[in-house]
Amino acid sequence: MSHHKKSPESDRKRPYRVNVRLNEDEWILLEKDQALMNWEKATILRESYLERLPMKLTFDKEGEGKFLAEFRRIGNNINQLAKAANSGDLVPYSALQQVSEQLSVLFRFVMRMDGIRQDFKK
Repeated sequence: MSHHKKSPESDRKRPYRVNVRLNEDEWILLEKDQALMNWEKATILRESYLERLPMKLTFDKEGEGKFLAEFRRIGNNINQLAKAANSGDLVPYSALQQVSEQLSVLFRFVMRMDGIRQDFKK
């Protein structure tokens, strides 16, 4: 799908119109994304909702460090629980539940990074 200027033909394929109001922070973010992606604002909004665009991660060094530290922390928690279970210790359900929740958050984040839309319709 081309993400350049819209053509009159593409407007005919989309007869429905939606108006969106944004606050100043949202507008600034949309303008930054437009400059980064070089797409029309309407295309960014439509694609980000309907197609779930991949995120373009732009971590600064501090943000990257925080993300990796959190990722390592979850891995360490899993390793500690596995070591305890393998040595015959009882692993508290609350610890398993906490790691499960952390992994769920990480999974949802990674899925959005890959641009995967998760429709839970069967």
